[in-house]
Amino acid sequence: MSDEKRDGSNEKKPDLSEMFDLTRDKAVNNFVDSFESLHRQKDAIAADIKQLKDDAKEAMFSKTDIKAMETVAKWRKDDKKDAGREMIAALKRVSNAAKFDLFSWADTND
Repeated sequence: MSDEKRDGSNEKKPDLSEMFDLTRDKAVNNFVDSFESLHRQKDAIAADIKQLKDDAKEAMFSKTDIKAMETVAKWRKDDKKDAGREMIAALKRVSNAAKFDLFSWADTND
């Protein structure tokens, strides 16, 4: 006879599967909660970036200017000023080879 039947108690044995998360339900739920939280933060940041672009547009900056501001901000954040130099050098090489004078305005000494 089991101890439970001998002493007359109706206590349940602990569910080891739940206690040790053998089905991994708790772990899955924690990851889902974390993903949800991060996606909410990401959505809020995306909305803030859109608002900043709208503010720049209201300040009479062109779409090209705004795109350049965003690109410079990304490069500055990642400390990639060499990437900007490489891009400009590549644009010069390619435009010269294609006989498409992209930088003639920069070469004038007005």
